[in-house]
Amino acid sequence: MRFMFIATTRCFSLPIIISRRLHQKVSHFSTTSESSNSLRRVRRGTNPRYLKPRTTTSMRSSSNSGNDDDVDVLLRASTSCVDFKSALKTHCDFTEEDIVRVYSKHPLVASYDVAGEIVPRINYLKFLQERNRLGNEDAKEFVLRQPQCLERKFQIIHEDLKLGYVALNKPFDVRLDTPRGWPGKVRFTAKFDGDASCEDFLNARFPGEHVRFCHQLDNATSGVLLCALTKKAAGVAAKMFRERRTKKFYSAVVFGWPEEKFWTSTKKIGKDEEDETGFREKVREDEGGKECKTEFEVLKRGYLTLEGKHWNKRVSLVRVRIFTGRRHQIRVHLKDCGFPIVGDAAYADDEDTYRTFLHAEDLELFHDVAGVEYDKKTNKKKVKRQKGKKSLNAEGIEEGVESGGGDEVEGKEVEEDGDGSEVTGENMLKLHAPRPSAFDDVISDTDQNART
Repeated sequence: MRFMFIATTRCFSLPIIISRRLHQKVSHFSTTSESSNSLRRVRRGTNPRYLKPRTTTSMRSSSNSGNDDDVDVLLRASTSCVDFKSALKTHCDFTEEDIVRVYSKHPLVASYDVAGEIVPRINYLKFLQERNRLGNEDAKEFVLRQPQCLERKFQIIHEDLKLGYVALNKPFDVRLDTPRGWPGKVRFTAKFDGDASCEDFLNARFPGEHVRFCHQLDNATSGVLLCALTKKAAGVAAKMFRERRTKKFYSAVVFGWPEEKFWTSTKKIGKDEEDETGFREKVREDEGGKECKTEFEVLKRGYLTLEGKHWNKRVSLVRVRIFTGRRHQIRVHLKDCGFPIVGDAAYADDEDTYRTFLHAEDLELFHDVAGVEYDKKTNKKKVKRQKGKKSLNAEGIEEGVESGGGDEVEGKEVEEDGDGSEVTGENMLKLHAPRPSAFDDVISDTDQNART
């Protein structure tokens, strides 16, 4: 479509210029209108936001060709391989016999994304090998021994764009974001081809958004990570964590068999001043210790099946709940109890296992907008109703609220969930990241030595 104008003798070229410019704008609109339908408009307050459409919530595609368009190319390593066999042959010098050995140990390796998981993990092992951090092994030998190390799955497990929250199932051995104090500090640079952080993944999912992490997880820990897409949502979440109106549950595989099924540790934790690296914490009963509380429940006892120096050792699967959020709280309390976490190099002196077996499995919290006041005993809130809206009285009869908007429903305590529907009981957002299958697979019910 073109727009034509009547020209005068003094400005003959003007209508032509205007016509061309309008034609360019109309042409640009016609070429982008098709893709504009795929953009989703999300309102937070009064500001419209536009987010990139997503057809999947996981970085792992159904095929292993590395062509998942939903993930930014920065999250992937450079490779021409199309399946796990060619990837192991090309990047790790595997033979056919090696591939059979790996697949027999860990069949799930065939489902791992080549460019997003397998090759980046191999590159990471080579990075460690170059710095003499794999002991006497090389990357190939490590993969042959514990092929579970090739997993690196990013996954969105919850998304509420109205309230501005996104929850991520974080992979193990993946850092979160830029250094504290950002902006103003230099961003972490990739250490190897395919190195990616949770921030990289979220930036690829939500281009142009400033994603904020509502709490912390250690690099070695996998599991639920709550993120906020707005400053308001981040402030609400920070208040919930600060006031301890959250419930946090973890799964861990530990060395040893605890005698009791349930037990609690309330020992204080503080900085380990004897650690020259400044990394470790320890139990401290002096003024340097901070109050802590951790509850434990044994779910399973057995023997470790991972090939290596700890093979066939007694281990247990433990469910953990923390009431405080001290740094390394679970790791320190378990070590103090005599049951350090399998794979924990800092507190179990275990550098033989491919990961620290600690996973943030469940996070429960109140997810309402700012300004809501809760009863500290019941964790219930009073809802403000707008004029003309209906509510239920104590007898369950629907009645209108004719007072000015924003008045509290007098004499009744009503709850409302995130989408405006009324609910009973606690108004909780329950985030769940199923523990990896390896947490159960590495534990055998029978003593392997007894079989021989």
